[in-house]
Amino acid sequence: MAEHIGSKVIQADNEHMSLSHAVDQAHGVLLLHAIVPSVALALLIVRNYSRFFFLQVWGWDDIMLNIGWLFSAIMAGLVCLSTEFGMGRHIWDVSRADRVEFLKIVWVCQTVYLLASFFTKTAFFIFFARLASSGTYYTASRILLIFNTLVFISCLFTGLFICLPVPFFWDRSIEGGRCLHIKSYYIANASLNMAMDVTTLLLPAAIVWSSPSISIKKKLSISALFLLGIATCICSILRIPTLARVTEKGNDVTWNMKESSMYSTLELNCAIITGCIPAIKPLITTLLGKATPVGRSGLMKPPVGVKVDSWVLRAHTGSYGASVTAPVIPNSVGRGGSRADHEHKKGPHILLEECLTVEEMRTSRESILATLSRERSGSAVGQLHYAGGVRRSESRTSRGSPAMQSFLR
Repeated sequence: MAEHIGSKVIQADNEHMSLSHAVDQAHGVLLLHAIVPSVALALLIVRNYSRFFFLQVWGWDDIMLNIGWLFSAIMAGLVCLSTEFGMGRHIWDVSRADRVEFLKIVWVCQTVYLLASFFTKTAFFIFFARLASSGTYYTASRILLIFNTLVFISCLFTGLFICLPVPFFWDRSIEGGRCLHIKSYYIANASLNMAMDVTTLLLPAAIVWSSPSISIKKKLSISALFLLGIATCICSILRIPTLARVTEKGNDVTWNMKESSMYSTLELNCAIITGCIPAIKPLITTLLGKATPVGRSGLMKPPVGVKVDSWVLRAHTGSYGASVTAPVIPNSVGRGGSRADHEHKKGPHILLEECLTVEEMRTSRESILATLSRERSGSAVGQLHYAGGVRRSESRTSRGSPAMQSFLR
């Protein structure tokens, strides 16, 4: 971009200096970059309430998604600031001093965008690994997480030092300065980003549809939660030609940059909103009365030391009795070392799901999801316990990872 900006400025000055009126679309730029991140923030707040206070669980994906939104908000603020220096106006209506300041903001924005995209995608891949729990898709999620990190590091350092010295990016008067082919860098970066967005859309669908224990109806409803990811992919695809136009020689950079910044902001925030919806679902279904952690004796809280990743699976009617026992393991380390006993008596009830995580003196961690049920009248009694690190269970049905269970509510 800096490689061509000199020729852009000269051509624009020669051809358009006679135009006295200034066309300004800064208002539209400000409006979009204020509304879209605000909508994402509102849903992120609800997501945080659902995860941290309602379900009382959190993971690294929650932290990463919040950091991703923070950087996307910083980028939106920088874009709004750039309207003071020419964003949304034709380049011939922008002073030379403002053009320099505009390019400084562009240089910072491209770095902040990479950070926002990296943390947002990292949140998704961590969540997918928890959703898959084990197997091929778990491995695929970890590989994609590593690949995303490598792409981020390479693009970050290339973008920071694409011109040497660095100020040559915005100041062409520096003698001896040089830049790499900026157009090729932008297109390559945007193409990799698009491929990762498509992968982020397809991977959860593959995880859900490969599960034999989930009904077709449930698979369709779970897949619908990620439909907004299609909008993310569309924005990512449309962003590529706008970057190509911005970096073409003789182009109107301050005018055309508004399109690429618009698609960048929409892409990031659509991805963040997509990541919020699955975590909000347990809270919404509870408020609508379709699933609730409130039993006959009132609100049920998880015992101290027991991690409950999702509360209830579904409502049942009929006679039922069940108990789940997890005895304390001597010298155990972790979140699941305490005893948890739960009894559901006859009458309408909600089946409680618990995820007991026990970390013994070893490097690996095993997560157990115990669901004891009997659909018809009668009783079902089961015990799940450990002895010397060996799991034994009776009358137990496993229905996937705890993260998967939160979708089934």
